Amino acid sequence: MRVKHDYGTFKKVFIANTVTQCPQCEGPTEFAYRSDRHLFSLNGGWHIWYDVRRCASEGCQAHVPEEVSLHALPYSEYGLDVVALIGNRRLRQKLTFAQIGEQLRDEHQVQISDREVERLFGVYLVLVGRPIQQDPERLAALRRQGRIIVSIDAAQPEADGEALWVLRDRMSGEVLRGFSCLSIDAQGIAREIEAVKALGIPIRGVISDAQNIIVQGVRKALPGVPHQLCQYHFLKDLAKTVNQADRALQAELQKHCRGLRTFERAAEQKRAQEGSGKAIMGPATLKRTPPSGGSGIPGRPATRVPLQAPRSDVEAQLVRELCDLIRAVLKTPGRYPLEAPGAQAYAMVQQVLQVMEEELAKKRGIDFSISFASI
Repeated sequence: MRVKHDYGTFKKVFIANTVTQCPQCEGPTEFAYRSDRHLFSLNGGWHIWYDVRRCASEGCQAHVPEEVSLHALPYSEYGLDVVALIGNRRLRQKLTFAQIGEQLRDEHQVQISDREVERLFGVYLVLVGRPIQQDPERLAALRRQGRIIVSIDAAQPEADGEALWVLRDRMSGEVLRGFSCLSIDAQGIAREIEAVKALGIPIRGVISDAQNIIVQGVRKALPGVPHQLCQYHFLKDLAKTVNQADRALQAELQKHCRGLRTFERAAEQKRAQEGSGKAIMGPATLKRTPPSGGSGIPGRPATRVPLQAPRSDVEAQLVRELCDLIRAVLKTPGRYPLEAPGAQAYAMVQQVLQVMEEELAKKRGIDFSISFASI
C-alpha cells in the first residue's frame, strides 16, 4: 500500500546554524543556503528549517546543524523512535509488517506504508547487528578523516520496551555503535564510548541531550572533551511553560473574535433596510454600560451593542476585509519553540486595531471603535 504524505499538520521549527569555523579545515564558514526536511515521529510530524554553511575549500563538506539529524538517520523521513518501535514489535511481539504499519497509522498517526515498515526493520537490524569494526572500508574512510564528533541518542517508543541507542559521527554521518537494551546506566554509556575510542580515531567533541546518564558517561569516558547539549531540546523544554501561557492567550483571542460573522452581517445589510426588521446585535463579548444616572438603577448590567449598517459600499467592503484579516492573523502558526504563535497573533491584532483607530477613525471619520473595542 502506497501512502501519500500530508505535511499540512506538521509543527514548524527553525534551527539556526551558529558554526563559523569549518570542522574539517578550520577555516571560516559563510551562509550557503536554507534547506528543510520533514520528520515523522511517534509524537507528531516536524517540518524543520535550517541554514547550511560552507567554507571556501572545495574538499570540505557543507555544514548542517547537528540538531537536524540528532534523532533521525540522514536522508530519512522517520525518527529513531519509529525505527525502534518497528524493531521491538517485530522481534519481541512477532507482529507482521502489515500489523506494525496499521498500528503506526492508527495509534500514532504516522504516515507509513507496509513496505516502508519492512525497509526500516532492515535499518534496525543493521544498526544493532553490524558494528563498524566489521566493515574495513567504512573504518578506513573514518581514519582518513582524522577525527570524529560523536552524537549520542536513544529512542524508547514504549515505556516497558527496549530503547534503541545510536552513536554516530556527525562529520561523516557514519553509525559507530548501535544497540538495543531495556536499561542502561552511566557506566554502560561509558563502555560504549570506550568501544568507539578503541577505533583509534581522536574524538574532538560529543553532542547529546541532557540525560543524566549520558552526561555522566561522557564525563567518565572522555574527560576534558567538549560536550555540547542539544540546543533544540533545551529550547523545547524551556518553552513548555511559555507554550502553556501562549495557548491560553490564543484561546482568549479566539473567544473574543468569535463574533466576527456578526460584523459581516451588519456590513451586508442594505441602507434601505436600516429601519426595517430587527436590529443586528453585537457579540456577547461586546457590551456597554449606560451612563451613571441614565437609568436611575445603580449597578445596572451592561447591555449588548446594536450594530449599524455601513454608510457606503466602501465601508461595507472594508469591514469584510478587516474581518478576513483578523481571521488570518488568528491562524498564525509561529515557529515553535522559538516563536510563540499566540503572542504573535496578539501583537498583530493590536497593530490592526491601531491602524483602524489612526487611519480610519481619525482621518476618514469611520468609527469602528464599537465593533472592535472588546478584542
